Amino acid sequence: MAAEESILPSPSPSPFAGPLAGSPFSMMSPGVDPRMFIVDGSEAWRIWMRGEYLMWWVEGMDTPALVTSSPAGTNRDVAGVLGQPTTSILYGGDGLIDTMRPGGRFTAGYWFDWARFHGVEATFLGLLSRDSSFQAQSSGDPILARPFTNVEPGFEGADAELVAFPGLLTGRIESQAESSLLGIEVLYRGGWWQVGNRNFDFLAGWRYLSLDESLRIRDFKTSISTDTLVPVGTTIDELDSFSAKNDFNGAELGMLAHTRRNNWSLEVLGKLAFGNTRSRVAIDGTTTITVPGEPASTTAAGLLAQETNIGTYQRDVFSVVPEFGLNLAYHMTPNVQARVGYTFIYWNRVARPGDQIDTLLNLSQLEPTGLVGPARPAFSWVESGLWIQGISLGLEGRF
Repeated sequence: MAAEESILPSPSPSPFAGPLAGSPFSMMSPGVDPRMFIVDGSEAWRIWMRGEYLMWWVEGMDTPALVTSSPAGTNRDVAGVLGQPTTSILYGGDGLIDTMRPGGRFTAGYWFDWARFHGVEATFLGLLSRDSSFQAQSSGDPILARPFTNVEPGFEGADAELVAFPGLLTGRIESQAESSLLGIEVLYRGGWWQVGNRNFDFLAGWRYLSLDESLRIRDFKTSISTDTLVPVGTTIDELDSFSAKNDFNGAELGMLAHTRRNNWSLEVLGKLAFGNTRSRVAIDGTTTITVPGEPASTTAAGLLAQETNIGTYQRDVFSVVPEFGLNLAYHMTPNVQARVGYTFIYWNRVARPGDQIDTLLNLSQLEPTGLVGPARPAFSWVESGLWIQGISLGLEGRF
């Protein structure tokens, strides 16, 4: 027993070493092997690797109402127009892609000393790309339309472009939204305070997040009326495309609190990253008209994407990304643990495709005489906050 006591730390309050020189925790008892300072009761280790399966949710993409419908018999002047009692919204008007997204998070770390006071860790996370698709087709019953607000002088008010209408048009509408997210962190990890099976670690380093999203709306209609100037069989293929990519780069600070009892341990994590978000928005549109017996004609404009807002736009803004995490682990062996956790991340000042859609349209710009009145649709930056949250299941090994 005497030999055993000679290598153990003194039972008196003997602080552990820490990264703060001159603090009460910056000294070790002389003659003590630092590998004996086993904070969590496991064997000595300096390398850890963790893999986690993520079941996360990303806040849905908000959009204006993009597709509407009315029953056959509705007057042509109000068919598909928002605010009318006969109009129903088929697509848009709420969050798209708001379902759970699977993904993975992988972390590797290394302690520079056996006492585990100075280390570094790197983390990569990625969520599988998710999409939201919509398709509607009609020979005229029900009526299909794309709503907007008309600001052309003399025609102001709620309006809609018909895609399918009895005796006039048959058509279909397709829309697809896509979203993907990934992130990288490289952090210094320093032992701030350690007593028994409880410890607090200080985190400092760099964080990167990338959100890549797009929204496409396409309609294809065919003229079936002999009472208009448009020949029967004429087709109109119209496409609007909106995409937004956000990249965050910034410094990050945080704290990790850890406690263990028997084979169970609990971690509470708090971090705050602050830096630059670079947003890039691209808007594009095309319309192809094919008259029977004539070559197809294509113009660089859709319905919501016109000459007045088509283009690529980029900006840099200061933003913050706080994160909160809670992890419960069961130590299956001294150096292997199973983990379950919860993570919440918030990212402010993000540009998303649906927010960049302007539904105020001046269709006079499509006439040979050119634009008369306000230049709409117009592009202006619309930003929003983005929350990301979910649970994780993982394994960690220590070596």
